[in-house]
Amino acid sequence: MKSNVIMLLLLFSACTKQNDNHDRLKEIKVGMSEKEVIEIMGIPDDSISFPTDTFRYNFIYKSPFGFSDHFYIYFSKKTGKVESVNDGL
Repeated sequence: MKSNVIMLLLLFSACTKQNDNHDRLKEIKVGMSEKEVIEIMGIPDDSISFPTDTFRYNFIYKSPFGFSDHFYIYFSKKTGKVESVNDGL
């Protein structure tokens, strides 16, 4: 019984963080710096860098259950600024 309660608490805390990510994502705007994004969203859950000089890289944040995908924030490699935001819907 005790282990079931612990598992439920862990699951709830993970969902809460992901819901917070969704709320904070609304504050991210095109043109923001990487530092500004991290101040709002925190350290990303993952990051991908694309292998070309002219393309971009992104930060990935986990989304709440029911969303089709995680949240992606795309940055220009040239400027280091946000180019677009994908909210996982």
